[in-house]
Amino acid sequence: MGEDRTPIAGWYWVGLGWFTFVSLGGIVALTMTNSVAMPLAGGNWRLVFLAYAGFVALASTVWLLISAHPAVRESESSLKEAKRQPQGAVFRELLRVPAVRLILLMSIGIFFFNHGLNNWLPEILRSSGMSVEAAMQADLGHTKRDVAHRVLMLENVPDHPHRLRRRV
Repeated sequence: MGEDRTPIAGWYWVGLGWFTFVSLGGIVALTMTNSVAMPLAGGNWRLVFLAYAGFVALASTVWLLISAHPAVRESESSLKEAKRQPQGAVFRELLRVPAVRLILLMSIGIFFFNHGLNNWLPEILRSSGMSVEAAMQADLGHTKRDVAHRVLMLENVPDHPHRLRRRV
């Protein structure tokens, strides 16, 4: 039974890792732009955006080099040859599962909640009388909690390669 769950657990960690690094990338970009990148660029926002564009170009180049590797091409061609159901049929089949419908509904709710916290909480707090600094500090608590949660999640997964090891 454990072997049956291996692919699902792998996809879970891929998704968690992707979401974590996307979140951390956004956090770093948002917090470091005005406090670090702008002073390094002499206050020139165009230079900061050019540097960010250079980073994106570098990441894209690495992605293209990896995707051009013969092993990746071979894997893609074998996947193309496999017979598949039409995407609409797969989607309808998934929507027949009550748990999938519940997860989709919950994810829409979480999206709106997260959007409100990430984008509007500082402004809501500021408009209710908080100073800009206090409102940003309150929102930073949300960010710290989010990062801590992702790090601590690794502690609860047995035999995960990045699990924190306790000394006995």
